[in-house]
Amino acid sequence: MIWIGGIFMNDKNITVYKILAWIGIILMGVASFLACLGNTPAMVTAGNVILILSIIITTWGFTYWRP
Repeated sequence: MIWIGGIFMNDKNITVYKILAWIGIILMGVASFLACLGNTPAMVTAGNVILILSIIITTWGFTYWRP
Protein backbone atom coordinates (compact mmCIF):
# COMPACT_ATOMS: atom_id res chain seq x y z
CA MET A 1 0.00 0.00 0.00
CA ILE A 2 1.24 3.44 -0.92
CA TRP A 3 0.12 6.71 0.68
CA ILE A 4 -0.71 9.24 -2.07
CA GLY A 5 -2.63 12.46 -1.60
CA GLY A 6 -4.40 11.46 1.58
CA ILE A 7 -5.50 8.00 0.40
CA PHE A 8 -3.90 4.59 0.42
CA MET A 9 -3.27 3.20 -3.05
CA ASN A 10 -2.86 -0.50 -3.71
CA ASP A 11 -1.83 -2.17 -6.96
CA LYS A 12 -5.43 -2.50 -8.16
CA ASN A 13 -6.09 1.24 -7.83
CA ILE A 14 -2.83 2.13 -9.54
CA THR A 15 -3.69 -0.21 -12.44
CA VAL A 16 -6.99 1.63 -12.96
CA TYR A 17 -5.23 4.98 -13.14
CA LYS A 18 -2.55 3.55 -15.44
CA ILE A 19 -5.29 2.40 -17.83
CA LEU A 20 -6.95 5.82 -17.64
CA ALA A 21 -3.66 7.51 -18.49
CA TRP A 22 -3.12 5.26 -21.53
CA ILE A 23 -6.71 5.72 -22.74
CA GLY A 24 -6.28 9.48 -22.45
CA ILE A 25 -3.05 9.40 -24.47
CA ILE A 26 -4.61 7.30 -27.24
CA LEU A 27 -7.70 9.53 -27.35
CA MET A 28 -5.45 12.56 -27.54
CA GLY A 29 -3.73 11.22 -30.64
CA VAL A 30 -6.97 10.32 -32.39
CA ALA A 31 -8.65 13.61 -31.48
CA SER A 32 -5.72 15.72 -32.63
CA PHE A 33 -5.82 14.10 -36.07
CA LEU A 34 -9.59 14.55 -36.21
CA ALA A 35 -9.35 18.20 -35.18
CA CYS A 36 -6.60 18.97 -37.69
CA LEU A 37 -7.81 16.92 -40.66
CA GLY A 38 -11.58 17.12 -40.27
CA ASN A 39 -13.45 17.95 -43.48
CA THR A 40 -16.44 19.62 -41.88
CA PRO A 41 -16.76 22.07 -39.00
CA ALA A 42 -18.65 19.39 -37.05
CA MET A 43 -15.71 16.97 -37.30
CA VAL A 44 -13.26 19.67 -36.21
CA THR A 45 -15.48 20.59 -33.26
CA ALA A 46 -15.85 16.92 -32.28
CA GLY A 47 -12.07 16.55 -32.43
CA ASN A 48 -11.61 19.60 -30.21
CA VAL A 49 -14.13 18.34 -27.66
CA ILE A 50 -12.55 14.87 -27.56
CA LEU A 51 -9.13 16.50 -27.23
CA ILE A 52 -10.25 18.48 -24.18
CA LEU A 53 -11.78 15.33 -22.63
CA SER A 54 -8.61 13.37 -23.30
CA ILE A 55 -6.53 16.02 -21.54
CA ILE A 56 -8.80 15.74 -18.50
CA ILE A 57 -8.67 11.91 -18.53
CA THR A 58 -4.88 11.88 -18.94
CA THR A 59 -4.40 14.39 -16.13
CA TRP A 60 -6.65 12.35 -13.87
CA GLY A 61 -4.72 9.16 -14.63
CA PHE A 62 -1.26 10.69 -14.21
CA THR A 63 -2.27 12.41 -10.96
CA TYR A 64 -2.24 9.07 -9.16
CA TRP A 65 0.00 6.95 -11.40
CA ARG A 66 3.45 8.38 -11.80
CA PRO A 67 5.68 6.20 -13.99
